[in-house]
Amino acid sequence: MSRKSPGRIEATPMDRVRRIAGLMRGMVLVGGSLFTFFTLKIWADPEWIETIARQDLGLLPEGFVITPTVQWLGALVSLLPLSLGIFGMLQVWFLFGEYAQGRIFTNLASMRLRRLAWAVIGAAATQIVARTAHVLLLTMNNPPGKKVLTISISSTDYSFIIFGVLLLGIAWVMVEATRLAQENAEFI
Repeated sequence: MSRKSPGRIEATPMDRVRRIAGLMRGMVLVGGSLFTFFTLKIWADPEWIETIARQDLGLLPEGFVITPTVQWLGALVSLLPLSLGIFGMLQVWFLFGEYAQGRIFTNLASMRLRRLAWAVIGAAATQIVARTAHVLLLTMNNPPGKKVLTISISSTDYSFIIFGVLLLGIAWVMVEATRLAQENAEFI
């Protein structure tokens, strides 16, 4: 049994939506900043590059050479998945801005969700290409016969693609639900 304290104002559903929207926008701001910082930091620090090359790319430290050119090109390659990730986060930022204004089932909200879905799918796909390009960059200075080409698709890549497709489905349902609500409103 819940008890209300005297003088306490009960939050409305819209108040809760606004609070969650503010929280999500804050998380996007912090997450996007950290995502950008650490993506670029990796390529500025040879020790971090070595760790990532060993753990994520499966390269042994003696199997690659880190030069300033490799660092710059590696950072440039990382910008493609990074930019799609940031684009997706911007869609979340704007989507929850719409929600905070009470505009939940709108064409604009479903468009933001669709764009987020495509950004998630695109980021997963470009991450696969970026990993391959990073291996090529890290081994480009190796002597003939020691250069490496790897193409790998991880369960994380697959999960992100599935999640993006799921978001596309939800966005499509939102479009149809909005259309039905508008049609029903016209009958009254």
